[in-house]
Amino acid sequence: MAAFEPELQKEFTEPDVVTCLFHDKRQQILSVLISEEMTVYDLKTALKMNPGVVKRHIDLLLDRGLIKQTRTDQNKMGMTLKYYRAVAIKYIVHLEWETR
Repeated sequence: MAAFEPELQKEFTEPDVVTCLFHDKRQQILSVLISEEMTVYDLKTALKMNPGVVKRHIDLLLDRGLIKQTRTDQNKMGMTLKYYRAVAIKYIVHLEWETR
């Protein structure tokens, strides 16, 4: 199976996605996942964050389509590890307001 490669760029216009992108911790997670796939544990270690906080942000990023689960693996203790990766290298936010 070939490794997942993110798109070069992806544009977002949905308000809930845009809001999700403008959060400091989610930006940190995305910046790491643009470069490589990681597990929640890997992200916890790399970013020095609580794993529960990382998981909560991962769930939001998944729900908004900003990252995807790329594969699963099992560690030596039989635990299933989920790997995540950003869907794009560059995120473009496009906002429009209706005029009256």
